[in-house]
Amino acid sequence: MKFSLWMIRETLKEFQTEVHIEEEEQRTIENIRLFYPGSKIRDHILYIESSDAFFKDGDNAVACVHGRNILWVKTSSVNAIFNLILQSFEEWQRWEQQIGRMITSNCLLKDVLNQFSGVLPLPLMVLDNGQMVLATSDNYGRGMVDTEWDIGLQTGRFQPETLTAYNRLYQSKVEEKGYYEVPADPFPYQSYNRNIFIGNEFVGFITMILVRRIREVYKDWFDIACGVILDWVTLYMQQNEILLRQEILSELLGGKQEHFDRFTNSMQTVGWKERDRKNLLLLRCISDTLNMNQHIAKVLNQESNALYAIEYQNDIAVLMNDELMPAKKFSEEIAPLLQKSGYYGGVSDYFTDTENLYQYYLQARIALTHGETQAGLFHHIKDHMVPYIFQLMSNQNELDMRHPALEAMKEYDRVHKTDYYEVLKEYLKSGCSQTLAAEKLFLHRNSLIRKLEKIRELFNLDLDVYEIRLHLMMSYEMDFTEQRV
Repeated sequence: MKFSLWMIRETLKEFQTEVHIEEEEQRTIENIRLFYPGSKIRDHILYIESSDAFFKDGDNAVACVHGRNILWVKTSSVNAIFNLILQSFEEWQRWEQQIGRMITSNCLLKDVLNQFSGVLPLPLMVLDNGQMVLATSDNYGRGMVDTEWDIGLQTGRFQPETLTAYNRLYQSKVEEKGYYEVPADPFPYQSYNRNIFIGNEFVGFITMILVRRIREVYKDWFDIACGVILDWVTLYMQQNEILLRQEILSELLGGKQEHFDRFTNSMQTVGWKERDRKNLLLLRCISDTLNMNQHIAKVLNQESNALYAIEYQNDIAVLMNDELMPAKKFSEEIAPLLQKSGYYGGVSDYFTDTENLYQYYLQARIALTHGETQAGLFHHIKDHMVPYIFQLMSNQNELDMRHPALEAMKEYDRVHKTDYYEVLKEYLKSGCSQTLAAEKLFLHRNSLIRKLEKIRELFNLDLDVYEIRLHLMMSYEMDFTEQRV
C-alpha cells in the first residue's frame, strides 16, 4: 500500500499542520525514515526530522518531507510524530491485507465498499456497463444523498429520463481511462469517477458523489478503493456465468454453435426448458442520442426471467420465452417501457430449437429494418416474408440466383453514364405499365419506350416472357435486400 502527504496529514489531525506543495503530490510513499544530513533522498520514502535539520532555519517544528513537498507539524517531538505515522502505516497495511482476504473468501462487493466508510466520508456507488447499481456504501442510506440515490437503492437503477440526459451529455466518458469529474447535471451533485475495464472492455464504473467539497485526501482514498474494487471485479466478473452466457448467446446469434449445450444448460438454471416455445426480439433505438442499449438490456433481464437480453451489434437482442411470458403480458408490461425509452423492434417466428438461432435473428433483423421507425412498434416477420425469402436466396453463396443481365446493366450504366438499371426496375415495379413507369421516372412515354427497346437489344432480354420478368424482379429484390440488411 502506498501513501501521500495528504493521508499523513489526516493521521496527524490532532496537531496543527501546514502543507507546502511545490510539485504534484502523488501517492508514492512506501516507507518512513528519520532524516540525516547527507541522506540520499528517495521518492518513495517519507523523511522526518526537525525543520532545522533540513533547512538550517532554527525552527524546531517537525518537518515531513516527500520529494519537494513538505508537511510541517507544530510540535518539537520528532519521535512522537515518527511513531504515530509508523503506527498508522502498520494499521493501514493490516487493513489492506484483511480486505484481500475478504475478496478471496467470496465477500460481496458491498462489503468491500463498507471497508472505506471510516476514511472516505462520501457516498460510493459501483455500476455495471448497463448503468445498473451493483453496490452502494451502507453509511449513506435513504434520504441522506438525493432522490436519484434513493431510487438506486430501492430499484437498482436510475430513472430512464435522467439516464437519457446523462448519456446525451457524457456518453464519451466511457472511453476515459483515468479519473474524471462530472458536473451536477442532470444529477443533483457532481461526481468523481473511475471506469472499470477488463482488458480493453468497459464493464462498469465507480462513482463518488460529491455531497461536500472534495479534498485531496479523498482522492487518495478513492484511488485505493478503486484498486480494491477492481480486484473484486477481476476475480468475480470474469468468472460470472452471466457474462459467459452473454458471450455464448452472441456466438449463437452469429451462427456459431460450439457452446450451444452450455447455453441451454445455463438457461435451465433460471427456469427455461429446452423445448419451450420462444421467439427473438431485436430492438433498436430511434435516436443514437437516446441509445441506452446496455442499460435497457439489464432492465429487461431484471423485469422477468422470461426474457434474456444482451447488446448485440448496436441493437438489443432479446430471447423471449413464450411459455413464461405470453404475448399479452409482454404488451402490457414490457412494451410500454420500451416505447418510453425510444425503442422499436422486429420479431421472429416462434421456435423451440435455439441451436439454429441465427435464422431467427435474421428474421427479426429483416422485420426490424423493413418496418416503420417509430418508438413502441414491433414488426413481425410474417408481415415481411418477401424480403426474408429474398434474403435466404441471397445467402446461397454456392449459386448466384440473380439474372446475369443486371450486373451487366450496372457495368454498362457505369461506363456509359446511362440509367438502364433503374429504368428497368421501375418498369417492372409498375406492372410493366409504360405510362405509370414514365410518370415515376419523369420521362416522356416515347423516351421510356426507346430505353426499353435498347435494354432488350443490348442485354438480349425478352420482356414479354413471364419467367424472365419474374427472374428479373426477384433479382432486383435480392439486390435491394442485400443493400438494406
